[in-house]
Amino acid sequence: MFCVEYLRDFLAVADTLSYTEAARRLYSSQATVSRRVAALERELGVPLFNRTTREVQLSEAGAVAVKYFRQMDDCYKSALEAIDAIRFARPPLRLSCPDYWLDSYIEPLVLFAGQQAFDSGIQLESNSPQRGIELVGSGECDLAFGAAVPTHVDRRIAMRPFAHEQVVAIIWKGSELACRGAVTPEVLKEVPLVLLGNKERDYERMNSALLAPFVAAGCVPEEITYVGQVETLAMALLERRGFTLAPQSVGRLHRDYLVVVPFAEPEPQLPLCLYYRADNLSERVVKFMELAEHFADSRRL
Repeated sequence: MFCVEYLRDFLAVADTLSYTEAARRLYSSQATVSRRVAALERELGVPLFNRTTREVQLSEAGAVAVKYFRQMDDCYKSALEAIDAIRFARPPLRLSCPDYWLDSYIEPLVLFAGQQAFDSGIQLESNSPQRGIELVGSGECDLAFGAAVPTHVDRRIAMRPFAHEQVVAIIWKGSELACRGAVTPEVLKEVPLVLLGNKERDYERMNSALLAPFVAAGCVPEEITYVGQVETLAMALLERRGFTLAPQSVGRLHRDYLVVVPFAEPEPQLPLCLYYRADNLSERVVKFMELAEHFADSRRL
C-alpha cells in the first residue's frame, strides 16, 4: 500500500544519493530508510536505485519517479494546507514543547496528525518542560510534551507515556570512544558528562532516567557538569572533552566536533509523555494522544 512517508524517504535518498545522509536528515535510522525504499520498489516492481558498495545512483525508473513523486508530495502538502484553512476556523489544540524537540519530533507528529484527518488545528508553543506543565495546569495549553519530566507535577496533571526513544551518547570527536561502534556505562565512567540542569530542577527526572543504566551498573560518571540550555550544551562538550546523553531523535547537537554513538545491548530508553489536565479531558485531546501512539508505532516500522 502506498505511504507518503515511504515516498519522502525515497526522495531524501534521491536528493543525497546516500542512505546514511538521508536517514540523518529525516532523523530516522538507515535501516528504516532502506526498508521503506525497498517496500516502495516492491510495490512498483522495479529498482529505483542502482547500488554498489561504493555509491548509490538513481536507476532509469528512479529518475522518472523523482519527478512525479515530488509533484505528488507538493500536491499532498497543498491539500493539507487547504484542509488546515478549514480546520483552523476552530480553536486550535494548544501544545507546549521544548524547542529542541520541535523540528525532530513534534513537527513530524503534527504533520502525521493532519494526515490522519485530525479535526482541529494545532498551535505549537515553545516552553521549558516545567513551564509547559504550568500552562496545562492553568488552562493556557491543552497538552505538554516531555521526556520523563517534570519532577514536580500539579495534582490535576496526568501523564500519558506514548513512546520510548533510544538513548545515545554524543561524544567529543577527539575521544578514543568516538570511534567505537557502541559504548557501555562502564567505558564512560571516567569521561566528563554534561547534562541539562537549572535551579528550577526542570530536568531532574529526565536526568534520573538517563542515568538509570549507569546507576544500575554502578558506573555513574565521576564528573558531571550541568548547563542551562541546549544551545550551550555542544560548546560545553567541546570544552570538557566529554559526552552527553540524549534521545536519538533530538537533532540539535549536530556538530563537526561531535559524534553520536549508540549503546550496546540492552539499549537504554527514555519514555516520551504527554501531560494533560485530568479534570478537563476533551475528546480531541484523547484523539491526539491516540494519534501520538500511532505515530510512535509508525516510526518503528
